[in-house]
Amino acid sequence: MDFALDAASVMSLGFMQFEIVPSQRRFGWIKLNMDGVVSPSRSFASIGGVFRYMNGSWLCGFLMRLGEDIIFKVEAKAILKGLNLAWDKGFRQLELECDNALLVETILVGGVADSNMTELRLIYRLLNWNWKYSSYSKNS
Repeated sequence: MDFALDAASVMSLGFMQFEIVPSQRRFGWIKLNMDGVVSPSRSFASIGGVFRYMNGSWLCGFLMRLGEDIIFKVEAKAILKGLNLAWDKGFRQLELECDNALLVETILVGGVADSNMTELRLIYRLLNWNWKYSSYSKNS
């Protein structure tokens, strides 16, 4: 199965620019809303995401069961899977939404290029490809 997210000001980090704007209806943009969950009692984690047109119409999505892991890493895997799927489907203008404020801040502030966490390094590389995106955390 397959399933996609948004932000608020312009932040420039070296050669990377993050446009963070309030959610709005922008022509040609796709909204990617993703999340991850860890179930301590069942020793597994899951990720999922939904891609929608800006009018809310469903495009596609993803759902994946993972092994047990910490929530930060699980949420990073959700972002990574969502970005990879978006690229594969040709979506080049994305609004990204994630409910993990610490993860979003970590990505926006930088330092992920040299992170010990593989998922963060891969997210960093993907975000530098030729597309437009905005990102935000619901909890920020």
